[in-house]
Amino acid sequence: MELTLDQALQKGIEAHKAGKAQEADRYYTGILKANPKHPDANHNMGVLAVGVGKVLEALPFFKTALEVNPNVAQFWLSYIDVLIKLDRMAEAKAVFEQAKNTGVKGDDFDKVEIRLGESLLFDVEFVEAKLFSIFVLLELIKSPILESNIIIIIEVVDSDHSMPMVEQFSGYLRSDKACSSSN
Repeated sequence: MELTLDQALQKGIEAHKAGKAQEADRYYTGILKANPKHPDANHNMGVLAVGVGKVLEALPFFKTALEVNPNVAQFWLSYIDVLIKLDRMAEAKAVFEQAKNTGVKGDDFDKVEIRLGESLLFDVEFVEAKLFSIFVLLELIKSPILESNIIIIIEVVDSDHSMPMVEQFSGYLRSDKACSSSN
């Protein structure tokens, strides 16, 4: 007995909910062979991919689902969530703005907006830009008081991603102190 796309989707969802990822994958894949732009099958394939740790592979599925049907809030949320997981914050923020512009809203979007706002504090490019600004400022001012404050700031923003910049900056401070103490 051949299933309709809707029946296959329901079977895929049932298998997915039951934790039968391979079975769900077969149903969703079958749907996508018949209709590559099927929004629900694309979205659910993305959810499956994320569930088995293939976050990057989920992106095209979520993107296709959104392109076909941008009126489904969950499609936006899933796509933004994957971008955040991939640490593609600027892209996540841009997609979030697109979602807002289409009129999508709700508690889940409020939570995403908070996550995206908080991410600014830990955004690698942001931290590096701030550290570089401090570096330039220190170069211009050459103040011992400012130097000690900078070290405190570096310790606050220190993260795995910003370590190379922090080490470079700290090296600069040490070499500068060595130069100034020999003068």
